[in-house]
Amino acid sequence: MNSQFAIFAGLIVVTTLAVGCVTPIQSQAIVPATRPATRSFPGSVAVTVTGNINTPNTKLLEAATFRTALLEGIRRSQLFRSGLVDSGGDYQLDVNVLSIEWPGPGLAMKTTFTSRWKLMRKDSGDVVCDEIIRTVHIAPLSEAFDGVARAKRSVEGAASGVIADGLKALDKHVAQ
Repeated sequence: MNSQFAIFAGLIVVTTLAVGCVTPIQSQAIVPATRPATRSFPGSVAVTVTGNINTPNTKLLEAATFRTALLEGIRRSQLFRSGLVDSGGDYQLDVNVLSIEWPGPGLAMKTTFTSRWKLMRKDSGDVVCDEIIRTVHIAPLSEAFDGVARAKRSVEGAASGVIADGLKALDKHVAQ
């Protein structure tokens, strides 16, 4: 009886440590692999990220991390000839995180990330692009055996995917 209790107590301690030791997602893990655009918007862009991005019960994905990855994705894509600015600029890109459906328990962890991407010309207020971007990423058991690592990979994949799909949506609206 005592050996069974010791094994059970040990499993609880190991599980608690594993769940408690989840490292937050780093921005470089969610920057999508993008190639420079063949066309670009004239001028520069300022970027705002709004909405509720915080992970329930953990600090797995922070809004600042998502914003940093988004900015790096824009830099790499070269969609704006004059690059990024903190304020001012020729365009305003607002990315509003509408919802994140976090993975639950299971063998295949699924995350759904939905956001609204709205690009406006600052001089006229004209809306250049206004699209809802929804990305689903499933991290199967083959991607990571550990459930916590698999859940993290699922969130990383969905966040990276929503940035990649948002950049593709913007690219469709570059004037020819």
